[in-house]
Amino acid sequence: MKILLYDNRKIDPFGWDISTKEKMRAGFLALFHYLDKVWKCYGELERYEEELEKVNQDLDRIENIVEDSIPDDSYFIKICKGAIEDLKKAKKIWEEMKHQHALLISARGGNGGSANYLLSNRKNHEYEHWQIIEIHDPLEKKK
Repeated sequence: MKILLYDNRKIDPFGWDISTKEKMRAGFLALFHYLDKVWKCYGELERYEEELEKVNQDLDRIENIVEDSIPDDSYFIKICKGAIEDLKKAKKIWEEMKHQHALLISARGGNGGSANYLLSNRKNHEYEHWQIIEIHDPLEKKK
């Protein structure tokens, strides 16, 4: 038998029987709904559009400062250029969350495949770790 096992540092582990395709779909949906409702794990996906807009605004502001400045090697310009690189990385992360947001909406609508995909992509996030383990019946003869 296969078990979808969930745990985090604040609770004891628990799980769902996922020994059939139907149970697997239901198990991933159950874990998804648990993480969504109890641990509120998807808050950043809810606000990805506003965060992306903030990053774009800051990026535009700083790029304008650098473009409008006299070419120099001042520490201020170096710091601005470093901030531009950091903001470009942040922008890429927030843009990638657009896909996860679509999966979030689909999973909330009951799509087990979307729940599975979302959970798989986020399983190393804090409070989102899970694993599939195999359980053996000690009384069952080995084949």
